[in-house]
Amino acid sequence: MKPDRELAERISVLADTIWHECYASVLEKGQIDYMLRTYHSADAMLREMSEGYDFFVVTDGGKDAGYYSVHDEGGRLYISKVYLLKECRGRGVGKRMFSEIDSYAKEHGLHEEYLRVNKGNPTVEIYKRSGFSITDTVTSDIGNGYVMDDYVMTKRL
Repeated sequence: MKPDRELAERISVLADTIWHECYASVLEKGQIDYMLRTYHSADAMLREMSEGYDFFVVTDGGKDAGYYSVHDEGGRLYISKVYLLKECRGRGVGKRMFSEIDSYAKEHGLHEEYLRVNKGNPTVEIYKRSGFSITDTVTSDIGNGYVMDDYVMTKRL
């Protein structure tokens, strides 16, 4: 994907809202702000776009509802980001996102998807219902004294 500043800025606005509304019960505010600056700022997304990550915005009722990014990692599709506004959950938008991701994988000849999700994130159950299973655990030092304590979840297509 060619870096697209307008798209990156549009997504960073969504990210700020989603992360503060959805992760306040899972992560401390300092870590949320750090992760937003480091991984979800427009500049961070532009860098990822230049590295081959594809970014997409999903809408609901004509309004931005969420976003995701994917990257082909040697025949496996890495779902790097998948986020949805709280107000749009439970309305089929998330299912549509995963349907789009599955279609992307199939169009690119990929037969497996994987993602990382915080162990305390309630979306683990949603991912399981979408066909993902926990295949590993990973703890990563992300700097500034913070770690990501995640499940790796995988889905065969």
